[in-house]
Amino acid sequence: MPGGPMIEKPLPKMTTWNQQRIVRKLERLLDDPEVCPQGVLPAERKLAELLEISRQTVRVVLAELQEHGRIVTQGGTRVAVRQAGTDPSPSNGAAPEKSGATKHRTIGVVWAHHHGQVRPPLENRVPPGSWAQVRFGIADALQAQGDSVLLLQPGNLQDKPVDWLAAQRLDGLIIGTEVPEEIVALLAEAKRAGRIIVTSSDEPWSRAMDRVVPDHQAGAYALTEFLIKRRRRKILRFWAGVANGSPRSTWLAQRDIGHERAMRAASLAVRPALEFREAKDTYEKVHDWFEMCKHLYAGYLAQAFATDAPDAIMTVTDGHVPAVMAACKLLGKRVPEDVAIVGFDNYWADVPERRFESTSPWASVDKHNHDIGQAMVELLLSRLTEQAPAPPQMRVMKTDLVVLSG
Repeated sequence: MPGGPMIEKPLPKMTTWNQQRIVRKLERLLDDPEVCPQGVLPAERKLAELLEISRQTVRVVLAELQEHGRIVTQGGTRVAVRQAGTDPSPSNGAAPEKSGATKHRTIGVVWAHHHGQVRPPLENRVPPGSWAQVRFGIADALQAQGDSVLLLQPGNLQDKPVDWLAAQRLDGLIIGTEVPEEIVALLAEAKRAGRIIVTSSDEPWSRAMDRVVPDHQAGAYALTEFLIKRRRRKILRFWAGVANGSPRSTWLAQRDIGHERAMRAASLAVRPALEFREAKDTYEKVHDWFEMCKHLYAGYLAQAFATDAPDAIMTVTDGHVPAVMAACKLLGKRVPEDVAIVGFDNYWADVPERRFESTSPWASVDKHNHDIGQAMVELLLSRLTEQAPAPPQMRVMKTDLVVLSG
């Protein structure tokens, strides 16, 4: 998703009442077609004159709005992003239509805020393996088509009737995040009412909708085969944080299938997966969270090492690798000599906890999240243009093994 220019030092937050008043005043200007024709913002100097503030303050206000997804940058031009409940006409916060476009569309994108933000202020701070890259892929593809984006928070939809969703006059809806049960019911009703919906989920609730999902089964198969080729035979699936009392996630079941297929193809015994709930992250410091996970994981791994000790561990994601490594060392195991560890999602270089345990995992899997986002838009557009077959479509996106060491 396009971001603003690189800023070496982050701009200050708008904290005072007067600053927040300026933010709200600028937001009203974004909806004024005379000030922002087709949603395109005027130059900073013009905004400073309209708001009767300095250009430096204008930059601070713009950074605040861009951080919260209210404006985006397209080819050096700042463009307003329409918010829920506003007039969806192209003159109100919409991206400018490209020449040759046959119809201006507004697409709703359901995405949960992370740490209170719609999106990070700088795209290049988001790791390639982050799920936020799906959102960037969605935004890039929609902007390439000249379409507007309406950002919707799952929490804000829980009490909304399907009539409210219809009143937003959306051409389609993209679900780029896991959603609570209340939203599932709303989406199902919207689908029955004829809404075009594309999701990145493959859970049972999404089966009546078009969906784009990564090939978790192939990724797990490739990781297991990689370990077997390196003479690891006793591979433990260490599924931390996935046993939450709800039905098993489809993506995790697919990983199990891929792992078990590879083990049986090599005539090796399949060990039961070790699953448990992870403690809630209420820690202010990364190191405190790391220490808690290290000792928690060591308690579970002690039982596994006490019986038939594994010689390799598969983790849910790269972010779990440092604490798993530290737990193994706490139990007197050498990594990777006694036990090799692999991750998933391919963001090891950006894992904060690696500062405490920097030994690299042997391998990970790249899901190509940005491509997933773009494929979701492609599937949505094919449905809008009546090119997609009538039954719900599912695109399974290729995953790739990434060898990091070993």
